[in-house]
Amino acid sequence: MQDERPAAIASEEEEEEAPEPLPSQKADGPGDGPDGGPDDGGDGFDGGEGAEIIPRNSKPALEQTTLGEQQKKVDSLRVIEAALFLGNHPVAYPELAMMAHTSVKNARTLCQKLLEEYATREGAVEVVLNEREAAIQVKPAYLSSVASLSKQVEVSRKGMRMLGLIAKKGKLLQSELKKYFRGEIYAYIHELKELGYVTSAKHGSTRLLKPTEKFFENFQMAGEAEGS
Repeated sequence: MQDERPAAIASEEEEEEAPEPLPSQKADGPGDGPDGGPDDGGDGFDGGEGAEIIPRNSKPALEQTTLGEQQKKVDSLRVIEAALFLGNHPVAYPELAMMAHTSVKNARTLCQKLLEEYATREGAVEVVLNEREAAIQVKPAYLSSVASLSKQVEVSRKGMRMLGLIAKKGKLLQSELKKYFRGEIYAYIHELKELGYVTSAKHGSTRLLKPTEKFFENFQMAGEAEGS
């Protein structure tokens, strides 16, 4: 038997029985597709043309540049520190500048900063500077205890202690050595003079002792002890 129901009624029943389309089959509405921007849960994001998406963890370009410059300065300072430590002798500013990839003027500025940094540590080593170069070296007060580890050392233990004291003072009267050392003194002063580590000049009834250039070449940076 043929279905004699009106066409309109049959159409409505078929429409009611039609299955619900899957989410993936739904047509894109405003805000659901490329034309309307991504569906972000309705937080009001405008995904229209010209909108800029910035990652949450990103930092502004200016801040990144500043941090990069600070890191570069820190790295240059540490490169110079490492160069002075490994060099074990005074290093000229142009050479330091080349190693740290910076200007000669800035290399000298960084050496001054390093000097101030070491001065606050109150340790056994120090940074010293002059017009041409910089160095990291043992402070004169500790020199006599460790000088045997340095290069070209042929001084007796007591002679090295005297040499360390003379270097610490910058210059010292021979008669004043009796205040610091017992027993024989003159033989050790003669030893230091023969090895070329001190000079001895007549000064009244005694002699004035000063460290020589050879001493600075082997143990310290030239000219620093005289300014102590």
